[in-house]
Amino acid sequence: MTSRPVPWVSDLLRLAGSLKLGTVQAAGLIRTLQTKDRPTKLARVVFHGKGGELRQRYREGQEDQLGSLGLVVNVIVLWNRIYMDVALNWLRHYVAPTLLVIDEVGYLSYSDRHADLMFELISRRYEQKSTVVTTNRAFADWREIFPNAACVVSMVDRLMHNAEVVSIEGDSYRAKEAKERAERKGKQRRGGKS
Repeated sequence: MTSRPVPWVSDLLRLAGSLKLGTVQAAGLIRTLQTKDRPTKLARVVFHGKGGELRQRYREGQEDQLGSLGLVVNVIVLWNRIYMDVALNWLRHYVAPTLLVIDEVGYLSYSDRHADLMFELISRRYEQKSTVVTTNRAFADWREIFPNAACVVSMVDRLMHNAEVVSIEGDSYRAKEAKERAERKGKQRRGGKS
């Protein structure tokens, strides 16, 4: 799965950096983007886009009243739309397989956005396709994996409904194999003597 490059993202980042550093004032920036009533490509994307961004035209003097607020809101909405487009493409890719294995849930903790995406993935596959989840954490501990997510209970509920939970007790194979290798190397160093 590849995503197409967005040509104006570097301009957007430079723009945000200039605003943050104070090298450019928002009102001046808005005037520059709206020069001669023909907006630049970046201005068309931020102010007049087709993908659901906030559409706000700035008239003479209005930018002084709004300051950076209008620009920041437009950029945030645009950035969220880009994020959601990528997330939905990712989601479509992982919803499709007949069997999906999600390995090592609980190895890291995740943000609310990750939890929301995981919930959406589980929900779209729920009672439609098979999903195998491996984890070293009990479901009761998943609030620690997804600390601020409101969807954890619903996600676990969907995973558990009609599920076969297999609990494996004991040492991991990796630890067991590492221990056996260490014992073999120890024997080799001692010349095969026990």
